Amino acid sequence: MTDQTQATLTQKTIGAYKLVIGRGDREILRRLAGRIAELAARPIEDEKRDLWYRHNALEATRPLIFCDPENGWNEIITDAQIECRGQLAREWEMTLRKEIFWGESMGDDRVTEPYFEIPYVYVESDWGMQEIKIGGENG
Repeated sequence: MTDQTQATLTQKTIGAYKLVIGRGDREILRRLAGRIAELAARPIEDEKRDLWYRHNALEATRPLIFCDPENGWNEIITDAQIECRGQLAREWEMTLRKEIFWGESMGDDRVTEPYFEIPYVYVESDWGMQEIKIGGENG
């Protein structure tokens, strides 16, 4: 189905024809993103963010809790719950639904952020340099 990793985004190659997001999918994604914006605007998110900064600066804080379902996401958010039709939109929807679940139900110290990260797009090329092998069959 979609990415089942923890709190990270996958890096993969997607054809340009799959980058089109239909009107219905766009509305679904906007609705979910709006819910994340509401969650991220809560004062508790600033408190959690401050706790993580202090923790990473080795200041004495309460123990921070990070719960990660890892490969259990497909049991928390099933294929039947995914509304989008396009492949890319379905992947983004899964990512957004994970954030919403984390913000509403997980109860740990992970910060719900007010942004959505999209990996950059690139095409691998030879940069105009052609490989020339010299030396027979095995180079």
